[in-house]
Amino acid sequence: MSFWLVTLATLLALQVLITLLNVVKQVCMNILSPLRTLPGPENAHLLWGHVGAHSTDYSGILADATLSKWLTEHGSVVTFSGLLAKRSLLTTDTMAVNHVLQHAYRYPKPEGTQATLHHMVGEGLHVADGSQHKRQRKVMGSAFTASHMIELAAIVLDTSIQLRDILTAKCAASSNGAFHTDMGLWLNKITLNIIGLAGFNHAFDTLHSNSTVNELAETFAQVVSIPRPTALFRLLQECMPILRLVPTSLLVGKATRRAQEKMLSLGYSILRETSRGVKEKGGKRPSILSYLLRTNLSEEELVAQILTLLYTGHELPATTLGSILSALAGRRDVQDKLRKEVLSVPTGSPTFDQLDALPYLGMVIRETLRLHAPVTSTVRVATQDDIIPVSKPFRDVEGFMRDYIHIAKGDMVVIPIHVMNTDPAIWGDDAEEFKPERWERNIEITSRIPGVWGNVMSFLGGPRSCIGTRFALSEMKAILFTLIRSFDFEVGVPCCSLGTPCANTSKRTHPQTEKTKLPIIITVVSP
Repeated sequence: MSFWLVTLATLLALQVLITLLNVVKQVCMNILSPLRTLPGPENAHLLWGHVGAHSTDYSGILADATLSKWLTEHGSVVTFSGLLAKRSLLTTDTMAVNHVLQHAYRYPKPEGTQATLHHMVGEGLHVADGSQHKRQRKVMGSAFTASHMIELAAIVLDTSIQLRDILTAKCAASSNGAFHTDMGLWLNKITLNIIGLAGFNHAFDTLHSNSTVNELAETFAQVVSIPRPTALFRLLQECMPILRLVPTSLLVGKATRRAQEKMLSLGYSILRETSRGVKEKGGKRPSILSYLLRTNLSEEELVAQILTLLYTGHELPATTLGSILSALAGRRDVQDKLRKEVLSVPTGSPTFDQLDALPYLGMVIRETLRLHAPVTSTVRVATQDDIIPVSKPFRDVEGFMRDYIHIAKGDMVVIPIHVMNTDPAIWGDDAEEFKPERWERNIEITSRIPGVWGNVMSFLGGPRSCIGTRFALSEMKAILFTLIRSFDFEVGVPCCSLGTPCANTSKRTHPQTEKTKLPIIITVVSP
């Protein structure tokens, strides 16, 4: 017995020693990091760095206001400290950001972020890296071609018209013709219905029931919820590799595991249903998944793509549409101008080409995505030493002018999407204002922004840019065209009552209920 006790004690001592050596190694790396000469905030805590004072939930996510403040004070190239004083680069320099995004496999997501996404959607396009990601993206790209999007257009337009008819009936049933509602719920309903039909030929039938959309939203919320101890432990795993040996399943509670199992069960159920439909060829409409079934993706990869599409294909478009309707409800002049344009179209069922030919509709969506990107910042980690070019030389803390950033393996890179989308140096003094007309003039400097679409960062850029950009934009245009053509939207409560954006997203929660709310008053537009 004494032999086993001695062996156990020795193993524990070795683990403690290895952990301490890793901590010492991390401290030394921080002391020697080439980022140490960059300008940035001072007075970092020895253990928590700057994150401890600015990230209350230990997630490591910093508020946009904090990032903006540091960039205003120290310039477009900034360094700050994370847990155990781990160095991070924060930059809005367009050439530097473009370098990181274009070399996506050299700068993957941090392991903690990867673990969270893996628990949420599996080894899909959002999680896969390197050669696996290249293969999956090539395969997924075959399902998002222009010709396939045209085939899916009828689903989007038909579902938009269904929502129009339901809201028209709701207005007619009210005593004064005005329907007071949480528009966020209806937008989640329609986008889930659309991705169900267009993505998998699966009818969620959410427009006539709250149960499915609420159940799915609660399941996703449970999967992504990270208790503070778990968030802190994942940060420690980033700094101390030995802790990565702890199984991630031990870091989540029973409720989260049940939610994960529920999501997997739904994914496999949709896969079986779509596979049967393809084999039977019963005249069903095409779907994104039906195209993917013809590829060499494994069953596990197909389920991961289903879960990825379920989340990104309904949650993120719904959030953006909510921001658009909220902005239009507060700006009568913009709403009236947009309605005049969409009413100029002689049909209520336009093609995607007809929607693309409406300039002001495109400006409204582009301006909203500039101000309200669904994800407001993203983080990458350097997997090797690198030299990052910059578009504008800067002065380091030692007084030297630099035209590059030297970064070391393991250093983090924070890309502040919202801050770049609202940078006064790019957009002018009215950068924070909702002005669709700004897109009428040629803003030469915006062409340097490395976004994949529209000179904004909302869909990112490079090999890991949003693969469904075209579908998402067409979907939002079709829904907005149908709704603005038929209804007038008025803010249901003062804007200051909507609460503050959730961390790392542009979603807003109601301050009393902590649930996403978009109170809107809807009335039918007179013919």
